[in-house]
Amino acid sequence: MTHNMLQRGFVRFVISILITISFSHLFNTEVAGICQTVPHCDTCAIAGKCDQCSSGYGVDANKQCPSCATIPHCSKCITTNPTNCTKCNSFNYTVATDGTCQPCAPNCRMCGTNGPDKCDSCQSGYMLDSTSKTCIACQTDHCATCANDPSVCGQCASGYYIDTTASPSICTLCDSYCTFCGANPPTCNKDFCITDYGFNSSSQVCQPCTAHCTICNENQPPNCDPGKCTVGFTLVNNDTTCAPCAGNCTRCDTAGPGKCDTCNTGFAVQPDGSCALICAPSCQSCNNIGAYKCDVCISGYVVTCGGRCTECNDPHCDTCDSTTYNCTSCKAGYTFDNKTSSCVACAPNCKSCATAGAAKCNVCNSGYALICGGRCTECNDAHCNTCDSSTFRCTTCKTGYTLDPTSACVIMVIAT
Repeated sequence: MTHNMLQRGFVRFVISILITISFSHLFNTEVAGICQTVPHCDTCAIAGKCDQCSSGYGVDANKQCPSCATIPHCSKCITTNPTNCTKCNSFNYTVATDGTCQPCAPNCRMCGTNGPDKCDSCQSGYMLDSTSKTCIACQTDHCATCANDPSVCGQCASGYYIDTTASPSICTLCDSYCTFCGANPPTCNKDFCITDYGFNSSSQVCQPCTAHCTICNENQPPNCDPGKCTVGFTLVNNDTTCAPCAGNCTRCDTAGPGKCDTCNTGFAVQPDGSCALICAPSCQSCNNIGAYKCDVCISGYVVTCGGRCTECNDPHCDTCDSTTYNCTSCKAGYTFDNKTSSCVACAPNCKSCATAGAAKCNVCNSGYALICGGRCTECNDAHCNTCDSSTFRCTTCKTGYTLDPTSACVIMVIAT
């Protein structure tokens, strides 16, 4: 056997080994790891054809991974069947026998544990019947909870207290303009007067604040508390009343009434302390640069040469580079992708996903709670502002509602 023949044989051997390794790598990557060609796929035997999807997604007829959210109100479905939901995205819905999410029975607050048409807990003013798992109305007017007997109220709604002098007990209004008076009814508890009213510690009643003031507890009504004048007003007369700033002004705490420290968007502070509409288009503030120019542009624009505002190159940008116009930060609901210098969407109902990344969440919108996996799940009460991430019970309520002892948001009842 010649030396050349040995060389040719060795070369053929090496080539065959390399081909085997290449084919093995091509197919084993799909088998052993995540299938890169199918978004949201965990395992697949054939490239482009998924066998099992990630949580929140399911395999369809084309072996792709559509979101479980294609089923209304669904957050989790069988990973091999996206039309069969296993978990709804709100405790106001329950999984039905056909794999869809159906609303709870009437007057339920939460459902799902006891099956379709059954309740886990009830809305304010109802109690859960332990046998039928349905919600029965409390018999006392203005009652929030009647946990053991519908004829006996355990906690009254906002603005009412339990009057035990009556038989049976009834819910009676607190003093005027009060949302809670449990300590010494009907006298209002301090800090529980409605907005624009303050608690007078001498007369023990809620009284109106001075005009354009939101809170007046600290200095006794009607005297306004520091920093509690409405936008466009400032404290005067030894910090007791609220006087207007200049027109088109946001704050004038330093400049004083009739003048301005910070003008509304598109306006600039003039030498006499007034606000004039002279900023460049798409400008938020031009106080420090002068007429028809800009210091700070509105969201989605950047200050460029000459003090002009130029639009960023991505509609979801909040701020961008003044030379390339590429994003440097994104609007709410989006996060910055360093690889593409663009803004990508967070998970649905997400406010911010800066550290969680695309399709996930760090901070959810009002009315939603952050759960494992970086997803946002709806609170169990439509009037929640924030809620617990385990029970989804309200922790704070939206404007005009107050939290009752059952963690439900009930409309504020105001006695006048």
